[in-house]
Amino acid sequence: MKTIKFFVVLAIITLIFPLAVSAQNSGEKNDTAIEETKKEKQIEKERMIAMGMNMLAMMQKQVVATNDGGVVVLWGNKLLKYDKDLNLLKAVELRTDAVTIQK
Repeated sequence: MKTIKFFVVLAIITLIFPLAVSAQNSGEKNDTAIEETKKEKQIEKERMIAMGMNMLAMMQKQVVATNDGGVVVLWGNKLLKYDKDLNLLKAVELRTDAVTIQK
């Protein structure tokens, strides 16, 4: 009878111990996956902020007076030159580089 109890206890330990260890390891893997997901979300958030700031800069206008009475307007990536009667003399598009954030 003692041997049967011994083998039953041994079988239970043999079956339960690996399950407990594997459950603990999967918990650690989940923690790592959660941390990676948090980092990815933070990077995406920073990219969105950078894009928003870039879009805000693109929408703002700056006006500078010229010596001949006209004005030059910087609007986003466009540079516009007007004469003193506000007739458009020339418009050019400036090349912009994409903003990237890397961590």
